[in-house]
Amino acid sequence: MGVVYLAHDERVGDDVALKVLPASFDPRARERLRQEARLARRVSHENVARIHDLGEDQGGLFLTMAYVPGRPLDQVLASEGAQPPGRAAGIARDLADAIAAVHAQGVVHRDLKPANCQLTPRGRVVLLDFGIARALHEASASRFSGTPVYMAPEQCLGEATDGRADVYSLGAILYELLTGEAPFRGASRDALLTQKLEGSPPDPRGRRNVPAELARLVRRCLARDPTERPASASALEAALLSFATITLSPGAPAPALASPAGLHATPAEDLGLEEWRESAPTEREAERAVAVLPFRFRGEGPHAFLAEALSDELIDLLMLTRGLRVVLAPATERDPRTLAATLGVEAVVDGVAQIDGARVRVKARLVGAEDATPLWSGRFDGELGDLFEVQERLGMQIAEALRVGFTTAVHAGDAPREAVALYLRARAALRDSHFSGASGAVGLLEAALARAPALKPAMSAHAIACLRAWFIPGLDQGRDWAEAAQASVRRARAQAGMLAESHLAAGILAVQEGRYATANADLRRALALDPRLVRAHADLARQHGLHGRVEAHTASLAALFAATRPDYLPALREKLRVGAWSRNARAVEEVLEVLGRDPGPDREMMRVYAQGVLGRLALADVEGVLLGLAGHSRNPRFHTFVRQLLTEVATAQGDAERAGDHLAAAAETSLVDVGWVEACGLLDGLRGDVAFAGVRRTVRARAQRIWR
Repeated sequence: MGVVYLAHDERVGDDVALKVLPASFDPRARERLRQEARLARRVSHENVARIHDLGEDQGGLFLTMAYVPGRPLDQVLASEGAQPPGRAAGIARDLADAIAAVHAQGVVHRDLKPANCQLTPRGRVVLLDFGIARALHEASASRFSGTPVYMAPEQCLGEATDGRADVYSLGAILYELLTGEAPFRGASRDALLTQKLEGSPPDPRGRRNVPAELARLVRRCLARDPTERPASASALEAALLSFATITLSPGAPAPALASPAGLHATPAEDLGLEEWRESAPTEREAERAVAVLPFRFRGEGPHAFLAEALSDELIDLLMLTRGLRVVLAPATERDPRTLAATLGVEAVVDGVAQIDGARVRVKARLVGAEDATPLWSGRFDGELGDLFEVQERLGMQIAEALRVGFTTAVHAGDAPREAVALYLRARAALRDSHFSGASGAVGLLEAALARAPALKPAMSAHAIACLRAWFIPGLDQGRDWAEAAQASVRRARAQAGMLAESHLAAGILAVQEGRYATANADLRRALALDPRLVRAHADLARQHGLHGRVEAHTASLAALFAATRPDYLPALREKLRVGAWSRNARAVEEVLEVLGRDPGPDREMMRVYAQGVLGRLALADVEGVLLGLAGHSRNPRFHTFVRQLLTEVATAQGDAERAGDHLAAAAETSLVDVGWVEACGLLDGLRGDVAFAGVRRTVRARAQRIWR
């Protein structure tokens, strides 16, 4: 319906899809476009194309929506034919998840077909068209309003339809994905309808080798009687979970790790996760639901739109949190209890934005929907400046804090408020790399667990904190950090295994101990449970920088700083090292300025390294400081890291001999960073040496043992 163009929105600097209906079009078509805009705007989901605006120009209507690169699914089927069962189920699962979000907003799509589903280069499936969608309360529509091959029998007959009509269409799409052919074929609409009404649902095993349980599920979806189909799109999505693998087009890059707006994800091969492509999905927590109320604006003037824009930004970002269903609540209803009853949510996000001079101040809160109990609140502020930049930056900060707050609330159970408060203070200490004493992350977490032994987020955070404390030289405190980390990881895995951080901790411990195959499995599970771990995004920025993707690295760091703060150490560390690798003295200077003279071994290492690569500190002095720090650590990975830093400083100062010595020492211990060995620009002067070839062989062999 209409003509669709790829356009560029000059106001926000983004490409958009522009659907245009000239004034000469049938009034019914124009009403359909308005209907599409009204219904589609209700839905916010990562697998549904977002509608931006509906407008009129010179008597014609236009609709702008998110531009989704890729190919329609019908073109994929035409060029590739039947898909492997795991991939077919993965595509169908994502579509079922999207349709469940559509149904949650009281809408039946009614025109699901491959041509309306876009497969992006990274394997994400996006639902595009809502042209004949109807609200659930609209019991019927004209006959053959849709695409007959994929329409449910009751829809073909003009009978009342509900969400199970879309389940039927999903079954028809899945059948075609599995076999390369539509489930019904006929020379006319009546012939198709006769097959659907009088014949039995076809068995895909008659055309392809399909798992028996998956074939039975397809036939259930295609049942003539709606009561015999899966009860909902959510039920279908759950049933598909055990069959699905990541949806990835042959020859395309590995799927992007879901991440906040502006963060550029890294292909899985850059993380050493090639085999993850074919892995079965990791078991997930039960889905939670949260409603986001339109934020309120206090004050007058031209900036009132910022409150609503922040709500939209939050919805987009929270949608990336796996296991969390996000619903836009109507502005006319703000009572959490009413929203719980009407939207089926467990919590409500509310907020207020106001302009105070040259600053934007935002207060956001999370409350329990059933009893309006406060679960979390936070205050955020920033320079007014570019309002679009403020919107994105504050939106990311609030979304990340809400994600932590919501996870805490979900798992807090009967934990006393004092324990939860200690846990949240510990999270702040963990972000600040403050570990020592009762006010450090470890002490606060142990105090929280003493008051609430079953507080699962505190268990996983404690494991991470102990591991990081083990890595920091000189932080003894009379404890055996290796033993403490091992015990804490075991507890987190056993009692908080549903949390991504528990598996991240297990993976870090496995690397420290040289159990690389185990580390691989733990990291895969952590990323499957929560692709938005902030620590992982620092690694993504590193990968971009290591491989020379300058723009992506810069954008990743900017978004990471926005999601945290300007002195977030993991982000500063990556900015510093990538600046050194690319001989960008300005970037190194900027990090030095932020570091200042604040104490702590992490900051001291970064300062000495920066001064070394800039040539302000002699190599011997850099070696004295860094090797001295290593002498206070019993962690073999820390010793390797120090040798890597010294290799980089030596090459930056032109001392190839000492660089070779440090590189060889790293290779003799636990160096497994093949990407660094192969791609770091500072090592270019060493790559022609025979000794370097030996180091490469050693490291590659060790890495192959990791990922075998």
